[in-house]
Amino acid sequence: MTDVPPRPPSRRGVLAGAATLLVAGCTRTSAPEPPPGPTPDERLAARVAAEISTLVAAYAATIARHPGTRPRLSTLMTEHEAHLSALHATTPTPTPSATASASSSPTPSGTAAPVPATPADARAALATAEAAAASRRGDQALRARPELARLLASIAACGAGHVVLLRGPE
Repeated sequence: MTDVPPRPPSRRGVLAGAATLLVAGCTRTSAPEPPPGPTPDERLAARVAAEISTLVAAYAATIARHPGTRPRLSTLMTEHEAHLSALHATTPTPTPSATASASSSPTPSGTAAPVPATPADARAALATAEAAAASRRGDQALRARPELARLLASIAACGAGHVVLLRGPE
């Protein structure tokens, strides 16, 4: 018996093997990649929107309990509704995870604390809530990208103005 040296693979054999590997690689099923989660700015905007919704609910509850406050408070409430629209315009439609992040904020979205018995006390409670919100907006603006930071700073300034108007004389 003579030893026959092994033949190098033919071009056809190499191509057939490569095609088999390629087809096997293409048909292998893999888990689909999950959609990307919300960005930090999207989570922040959702949280701020939830907090502003709570302020809007507090204004609405105060107006409902003390109808005489409507002329003074309805304009301030409308400004917060405009803030919500601006926030929604800066971020895409909230993803389920962004909404979940927003709902884990300290104040549940859209619910307001009980309204104090007198209009003056109710305005004072709104002023306290506005001051706290304005302070948070300022801190949040420092962590946001420029576009959202400008909006948050503007909302903070507006909230600070609301405090002055709410604490002013009737």
